[in-house]
Amino acid sequence: MKNVPPHIQAARKAERARSELGLSVVEGEGGWIEYIMTRTGAEPVQFTDQKPDYEFYIERQIEPIADAILGFVGDSMEKLFGRQIGLF
Repeated sequence: MKNVPPHIQAARKAERARSELGLSVVEGEGGWIEYIMTRTGAEPVQFTDQKPDYEFYIERQIEPIADAILGFVGDSMEKLFGRQIGLF
């Protein structure tokens, strides 16, 4: 089975939700979809009440950038925050 990118997953969920609510379904390619990553995967912002998966954003977006910068001063995000990350 081929991996489906998160923006496609969110767009498909949004189309299903629009259809279930009797709203017009956007067809064709192009456009954009606002989505967040949750513990269950990508969710369209306008059709979800789930909370963001903060660990996902910290590990996949913030930490790589912080570690790249902190590496120049011999530090890392793990060293700086250690156990505090669990508070999120």
